[in-house]
Amino acid sequence: YLSPLGVILDLDKTFEQMLHCSKEELVGMFLADFSLQKEKIEDLQRLTFEKGFVRNYECVLKSKNKRVIQVSISTLLRKSQEGEVIGYFAALTDISESKRAEDLL
Repeated sequence: YLSPLGVILDLDKTFEQMLHCSKEELVGMFLADFSLQKEKIEDLQRLTFEKGFVRNYECVLKSKNKRVIQVSISTLLRKSQEGEVIGYFAALTDISESKRAEDLL
């Protein structure tokens, strides 16, 4: 779960394992801090706010141990009962292996 500014507020174990960081290390950081394509994260945020959701947006992240990870990100805008944007959910899927397989074809 991310704030409207892209600050990580909550996450699951899968995200911790993907980035080789603990929850304590990740909460409070910007998702863009892990991106090798910061402009794509900015674009993802813009699209999420415009459309309310984004599906299968590809981006490249870098883990704490310097592993390059190709991910597919899907987002969903979260609003308060009053309709105010309070953040967005983001589901990240590691697609590195499938991308490597595509490159071999």
